[in-house]
Amino acid sequence: MTISKKQRTKLKCEVCGQSYFSWTDLNGEVDCQNCGMTYQILREIDGRKPPFTTLKTEWINALREYHNETKNRCRMGHYLGAYGGMVEEQNSFLKWIDTHHPELKRDN
Repeated sequence: MTISKKQRTKLKCEVCGQSYFSWTDLNGEVDCQNCGMTYQILREIDGRKPPFTTLKTEWINALREYHNETKNRCRMGHYLGAYGGMVEEQNSFLKWIDTHHPELKRDN
């Protein structure tokens, strides 16, 4: 199952509410260019129909809190390499997680 171009343009990020997405390096996955939240938009996986995210709820909530507080992006998608600023984004987010949500384990 795939979603149409019309449906994709109506997709709004559940973290920041924006609608500007770009492809990651994983087939069918896009990430929000404002906050970094990822969505699978082209195919059904494990019975879940697109669009959906593979992040657990507690990480979605933490990303929303991080973005609201800092206005920084943290690309959460699957990439074959580190694109400009990605490592810094992820390190900043993980440092913030350690301070604000130490109960979240990084391997989740």
